[in-house]
Amino acid sequence: ISKRPPDGQPYLISTRKELEADAKGVAEWRERWEAWFPGALSSYDAKIEWADKVGEDAEDAEDEEDEEKEEEDERPDHWRPDEAETLGSILLSACGEEVDVCVMVSRSRVASLGNAVEDEGKFLGCAERRRAPFDAEFAGEEAGRLGAAWAFVKAGVRRLLGKRARESEASVEAFCAYLARASPGVDMRGGKTVTPMFGSGDATEIVVARLSSCGKNDKIEARLDELTEALGFSHDVRYVVPAQTADGEKAAVAFSVGPRERVGENLFFVEPATGRTVVPVCVEPPALPPHKKRKLDDQVLDDLVKQLEATEKRHPDHTFVVVDTTPEDDDDEEDEEDEDE
Repeated sequence: ISKRPPDGQPYLISTRKELEADAKGVAEWRERWEAWFPGALSSYDAKIEWADKVGEDAEDAEDEEDEEKEEEDERPDHWRPDEAETLGSILLSACGEEVDVCVMVSRSRVASLGNAVEDEGKFLGCAERRRAPFDAEFAGEEAGRLGAAWAFVKAGVRRLLGKRARESEASVEAFCAYLARASPGVDMRGGKTVTPMFGSGDATEIVVARLSSCGKNDKIEARLDELTEALGFSHDVRYVVPAQTADGEKAAVAFSVGPRERVGENLFFVEPATGRTVVPVCVEPPALPPHKKRKLDDQVLDDLVKQLEATEKRHPDHTFVVVDTTPEDDDDEEDEEDEDE
C-alpha cells in the first residue's frame, strides 16, 4: 500500500488506516442489520419491529463504546454507522422502483383534518384525494374540478343558511364525517386497530390522498409539497411517519423525527390487493383552522399592545416597539395591490 496520501487530500496520510477500519466496521454493522431485515414483502409492523431491534442494538453498542472510551481513553477500533441512515439505505435497496405515497390521518384526529384545509375548492377538486360518497354526484359529465366547484358552491349556500352539510354534498365537513367511519382505504395493518403508545382511542391510519407512481429516489419533501398544494392544505401542516406497531409495543425511533430524504428510504409495505409498494405518511392538522388562527394571533397582538401602552404610561422614560415578523399572506398582498390600483 502506498504511503502517499490521496491527491488533493494530504491531511489523510495519518488517518488512512483509521478510514479503512471505519469502512470495514460500517460494512459489518450494515451486514448485521440487513440480515435481520424481514424482507420487502413483510408487513409494515414487521419492519417497525426490525427497526426497533436495530435501534436497541445500536443503543447497546453505544453504551459499550462509552465504557471503552472511559477505560482506554481512545477512540473505538472503528465507527458505528448512523442507525437511521443505515436503515434508510437498506429500505431503499429493498424498495420497488415505483412507489405510491399515501397521505393518511389518524382516526382519532379526523375531526381536526379540516383545520389543515386553507382552500376548500382545491381540496374538493384534487384528483389525488380519496373519493367520498358526494363525489358520485358529479361523476359523469361534471367530473373533475367543474363538478367539485359546483358542489362547493351548493355546500356554501347551505352553510350561509345555517344548514348542516349533507354527505351527498361536497364539503370538507362531509369528507371528514365520511372518513370518521370509513375503512382505512389501504391494507396497511392487516385489519388491526392501532392503539396509541400513549393515551387511548383508535389511532388507525385512514387514507386521505394518494400520490401514485413516485420514483423511489424522488425527494419526498418535494412530492409532499406538491400534494399539499394540490389539496389546498395550509403550509404549516406537518407530516410524520407512522412509527409504532398496531399494539403500541414497538416503535421505529429512527423515523420519529419525520420522513427521510428519499421516498424509498422510508418504512413501506406492499399492498396485497395490487402488489404496489406504499410509503405512508400521516398529516398532523393544526390545532385551529387558518382563519381562526389569524384571529387569535390578532387578538394576542392587540392585548400585547394594550399592555405595553399601559406600561409606557407608568414608565415614561421607556419606549416599547412591537415588530410583527409574520410573513404576509398572498391574499393580503393581493388586497393591497387592489387598493393601490
